[in-house]
Amino acid sequence: MLLRAGLALLAAWAVIAFAQEAWTASRLNAEAAALHGRNAVLQSQNNDYRRDIQAVQSGGAAEEVARQNGYSRPDEHLYLVSAPPPQAAVPTPAPTPAPATVHDHSSSPLDALRAWWTGLTRHGRTS
Repeated sequence: MLLRAGLALLAAWAVIAFAQEAWTASRLNAEAAALHGRNAVLQSQNNDYRRDIQAVQSGGAAEEVARQNGYSRPDEHLYLVSAPPPQAAVPTPAPTPAPATVHDHSSSPLDALRAWWTGLTRHGRTS
């Protein structure tokens, strides 16, 4: 009996230890995949920086920066193409709603209130 309990306890410990190791391995694999993705992004940025550095060192970047700032060569003609200016929109005034009319043909205050409420809500739907 004591041997069976000891074996069961040992088996439970082995299962828990295996599950913990499997979970840790899975978490570490996910972190490694995320780091590989981040490294790829950083490598791409580094390549872009290297290309920019080569352009600056070769002198090609100076002309590009000058053109971005609106400069041109003496023998070039500069043409600016732009969108036409926006038209001033004239707002149209909203129509003023007609006043609600309530016709009271009842004798009780509750009927008068109901007629007033119906006229008010019906007026709100038409405008």
